[in-house]
Amino acid sequence: PNVILIGNDVSGAAGIWNERREIEAVEMQTIYVLNADTLTRPTTRILDGMQEVCRALDAARERLAVAAR
Repeated sequence: PNVILIGNDVSGAAGIWNERREIEAVEMQTIYVLNADTLTRPTTRILDGMQEVCRALDAARERLAVAAR
């Protein structure tokens, strides 16, 4: 994958992914740890989580576009 999004409720998950150098998201440093609490709440707070997802994806797009130049 080009981007990996991880909830912060999984201890050490980012480190596990970072060991997998053959994955593009690791090479491009587009692994993002997000607030799992806002992503999994069936309330209006999920909108905050979606904003966080959008910010992470925007940052990844920018990083990948720069690398493609």
